[in-house]
Amino acid sequence: QLVMGLFALAAFIGCTLEYFFTRERITEEDIHEGEEPKGEIIPTGKQLKAAAKDRYWWIIMIFYFLYQAGTMFKGGYVFNIFCNDFFKEVTVFGKAMGPESVQSILALLSGIPLAVGMLFAWPVANKMGKRNFIILGCVVSIIGSIVCLTNPASFIVMLIGQTLKGFSSIPGAYIMMALFADVLDHLEAKNGFRVDGVSMSVYSTIMTVVNGLAVAFFNLFYDGGVFSHQAVSSFFFLGFEIIAHGILIFVLLALNVEKNIEAEQKLIAERKAGKA
Repeated sequence: QLVMGLFALAAFIGCTLEYFFTRERITEEDIHEGEEPKGEIIPTGKQLKAAAKDRYWWIIMIFYFLYQAGTMFKGGYVFNIFCNDFFKEVTVFGKAMGPESVQSILALLSGIPLAVGMLFAWPVANKMGKRNFIILGCVVSIIGSIVCLTNPASFIVMLIGQTLKGFSSIPGAYIMMALFADVLDHLEAKNGFRVDGVSMSVYSTIMTVVNGLAVAFFNLFYDGGVFSHQAVSSFFFLGFEIIAHGILIFVLLALNVEKNIEAEQKLIAERKAGKA
């Protein structure tokens, strides 16, 4: 508890420093050589009020809350417990292996699609749209989880399902932050000032808080004695993302920021040119 408390304190200090010392989005064209960028300092309350009034901003924050929770539930800690519950001893490629070895192999093989995804993520996103690509990732994630739940004690079934989930992680890993940037541009066009500072602070807080809450929530049910260990570990490792990503598909359908982003970015450029 002491160690976790120290990490939480360090995260809080880091988030605070990030907010006060992060420069708002500034392009090279806005900065003359040897000159520091000048601009109005927008109070935190004004930034937060402007952001909180925009539905796109809320959609982004809801996305990261649910997405990060799912990432934590399928992460190393819960993944290890899941493998210990379902793979006490299994024969993989003709060799008897324990849960730790099974976890390593599943993580390695199912992680390959995510690594390869960086090569085609942007061409696909440019063709079908960032939002639509992320929704597709959620759909594939749900399919992968359902495949795994058909027989979570089968290494082959788990490998197929986890590989699908590896592909499903590509949009969230490589594209979602660009969509976040589009929302920040939309807010600048709408309000006349940027809200990057407060937005990144809220984002960092969500990522930090969810990490701790996810583990605590899992342990509460796992050690509660109401449900079997296998039921709890399979739900959080596999079932949670079916619910979370199903909600995200519905929520993301309302995220139409890409529809007018080019016009809004043009408006921002015109404002900057007018101030020059």
